[in-house]
Amino acid sequence: MEGIILDDLRFLFRRDGLAGAGKAFRCAISPKAWRRLRERARERRLMEDSGLVDRDWYRREYPEVAETGIDPIRDFLDPAHVSSRMPNPDFDPREYAAANFDVKADRIPAVWHYVRHGMREGRPVSLLECAERPFPDGAEEFRKDYPAAPAVHRRTAVFAAFSGDGRIGKRDLFYLRGLKEVVDNVVFVANCPIFPEEAAKLEGLARLAVFRHHGCYDFGSYKAGWFEAKALGLLEPDVCDELVVCNDSCYGPVFPFSECFAVMAGRPCDFWGMALARSYGRKTIQSYFYVFRKAVLEGPHLDRWFGRLDGYRDRGQVIAKCETVLTEHLERCGYSCDALVPESFHRTRRATPTKFPLTLMRDWRMPLVKVKALRGDSLENAEETFAFLRRENPALGALIGSPPEPGRPRPAGGAARAARESHAESFARKVTAVRARAAAGNPVRVVFLSAAAGPLPWEPAFEALRRDGRFQCSVAAVPDFRISEPARRLAALRDVRAEFLRRFPEVSVQRVSQDEAGEWTDVAADADVVCWGTAENVSDFRHDPHWSVGRAFLPVLFFDRRTAGPYPLEKEFGRQNYAYFQTVFFADRKTFDLYVAHSLRGADNAVLAADGDFLRALAERLGSRRSCENRSETEGVP
Repeated sequence: MEGIILDDLRFLFRRDGLAGAGKAFRCAISPKAWRRLRERARERRLMEDSGLVDRDWYRREYPEVAETGIDPIRDFLDPAHVSSRMPNPDFDPREYAAANFDVKADRIPAVWHYVRHGMREGRPVSLLECAERPFPDGAEEFRKDYPAAPAVHRRTAVFAAFSGDGRIGKRDLFYLRGLKEVVDNVVFVANCPIFPEEAAKLEGLARLAVFRHHGCYDFGSYKAGWFEAKALGLLEPDVCDELVVCNDSCYGPVFPFSECFAVMAGRPCDFWGMALARSYGRKTIQSYFYVFRKAVLEGPHLDRWFGRLDGYRDRGQVIAKCETVLTEHLERCGYSCDALVPESFHRTRRATPTKFPLTLMRDWRMPLVKVKALRGDSLENAEETFAFLRRENPALGALIGSPPEPGRPRPAGGAARAARESHAESFARKVTAVRARAAAGNPVRVVFLSAAAGPLPWEPAFEALRRDGRFQCSVAAVPDFRISEPARRLAALRDVRAEFLRRFPEVSVQRVSQDEAGEWTDVAADADVVCWGTAENVSDFRHDPHWSVGRAFLPVLFFDRRTAGPYPLEKEFGRQNYAYFQTVFFADRKTFDLYVAHSLRGADNAVLAADGDFLRALAERLGSRRSCENRSETEGVP
C-alpha cells in the first residue's frame, strides 16, 4: 500500500515538476489528502488483483498513454476515463451498465460495480450474454385446463414461472403444494414453452396452465394471469375474497403460508405483501408476493392498471415502471397497504429486506427465501442461512441439496466474446445461404411482418422487391400483445389479415397458427429473409434480434431514420439492438458509420440500396467485415 502511495507522489513530481512537488508536499502534510491517496492506492490494488486492465491492449487502444508512459491502470482510474474507456477489448462499462439494470442505482462507475460485485456474482458483461437462447426442440406453447377446486379458502392465485429447459422444476412444484394449503385455484403462467408431458405435473395444483413465451418477465405473466382468472370466473365475489400474485424467484415455503396469512388477517389493509422497501425513492411492496383483498378486486383500478401495462422487455423497466409504481398507484386510489416485514426494516438496515434471509426467517417467520440470496446476493452468511432453513424445513433443505455456490470471479468478457463469435458465425451462415439461393436462380423468399395494417415502415422496400423477379414476397399479420384478452387479440389479428388481403390482393398473405406461438415459427419456417419495423413495438418481434438465433432466416429491421439522432440505430434499436448490431455485425465504429451512410435511404425509411438491389447490397455490406473496411478506405467515409 505504502509503495503505491509513494509511487503516486513520485508520479506527481515527474509529471508536473515543481508544481507536482508542491502537490506531493501538500499531500504529505494534509490528513485529508493522505486519506485520499490511501483510498486511491486501495483502488489500484483492487484493480490490479482483478486483472481487468489489459495493459498492452490499453496502450494500443489509447496511444497517448503509451506516449506519456503513464501506467494504464492509473490512467484508467482517472475519473474522466473510468466510466468511458474500456479496460480490455471485452469489457465496455456502458454495455455492462445496460446489461445489469441495477448498476445505475448503486451510483458508482460500472467497472467498480463489476469488480466489487459482478465478478463474484457471475454477472454478464455484455448484452449478448443476456440473449434468450432458443428453447429445446419438442417444447411447445399451449394452455391446459384442470378441474376447478371448491371455494374453501376463498382465495385464487396467479403464479408466474419461467423454465429454459422445457420442464417444470421441483422448486415450483414444492412452492405450489405449499400455496395450495391456503388457496383454492391457481392460474399457472409460464413465460416459456414446455414439453407437453410436463403439464401432468400440475394435476391437482392448478386450475389453468398457460405456456407461452411473451418475454415480459413476471409482470407480463401477472397480467396474463389476471385476465385469465377473470375469464374463468375465479375472481367473482362469491368464490374469491383474496387474490395471491407470486412468482418462482423464491425457495419456499420454509414455514406454512397459513402462518403469515394468520398474522396479516389481524391487520386492516386492502393489499399486502411479504416485504416493504424503498425502491427508486418510492414505497414498494416487493413484487415476488402480493395479496389483493376484496376492496381492490371489486374496484376498477387494478384491472385498469393491468390493462394499461405495456409489455416491458427490459428488467430495469419492469422494476422502474411496474414494481415500484403499483404500490403507490393503489395507495393514490385510496387503498391501504401493509407487509409482513414493514418498511422500517429497510430504513434501519439501509438495504433490501431480501438481502437478510436469515434474519427474516428467524425474526419474522418469513416463509420465502429469494433464490439469489443463496447465490451471493445476501448480506448474511449463506451457510448459516441454509443451515437454519434445513433445520426448520428438512424437506425443502433436501430439495435444494446444498447451498448454491455464489458466482466465482471470472475473466471479464470470455462469455461475451464467445457469444459474439457465435452470433457473427450464425449471421455469416445466413448471408451465405441467401447468396447461394440467389446465385442458383431461385427466388429469395421475403416475409414482411406487421401487427397493424399500415402505414408500414417496410412498404418502400416491399414495393421495390415485389417488382423484382428475383424475390418472392409475402406478408403476415402477427398478434398485437397490447390487447390482453386472447379472444379480442385473435379477432384483431383476423381484421389485420383481412386488410392485408384487401390492400395486397396479388400477394400471399400468410396465416399464423391459432395458438399464436410467441415466435411464430410457422410464418418464418420457409423464409430466407424476415422483415419487420420498429413501429411494430407491440409484438414479440419488436427491438429484439435474439428471436432469430438458431433460425435459418436473415432478420432485417426497418426504422425511420428521420426521427433518430447522430447514430440512428442507437436510438431506434434501443440499447439491446444497438449493442447487438454494433458488436456483432460491424467490426468497429468506422464500419458502422459506413453502413449508416451507404445502406440507408433517408427518404423511404428502408434498409435498401440506392439501386434497389436489396439482396446484393445487404449481402455485400453485412456479409464481409473486411470488404466493408476496404470500402471505407477507398470511399473516404470517416
